[in-house]
Amino acid sequence: MKRYDSIGQIGHIFETDQQVVTDLVIPSGKEIPEHHVDYTVVVVPIKGKVIFSGHDFETELAPGSFVRMLPNESHSLKAIEDSELFVIKSKLEK
Repeated sequence: MKRYDSIGQIGHIFETDQQVVTDLVIPSGKEIPEHHVDYTVVVVPIKGKVIFSGHDFETELAPGSFVRMLPNESHSLKAIEDSELFVIKSKLEK
């Protein structure tokens, strides 16, 4: 078991061939352009608020809610407050 504390910058907490857990820090106003990854992804806000967009989908994410995506779903983010999110990318068995 290991405890992790935020250091206020982007970094991988855990990484294997099958899973990557990232602490994603986004300052207010910053946008992450549309992209996709070959993983099932869960995005969990830790603090702040972001607009999370995908094909026919847009929502405000804040602590208490999260988004799950299938592999290769295009998405983008825009921080409307200084924000921190855990991004959990997993290659799941079919």
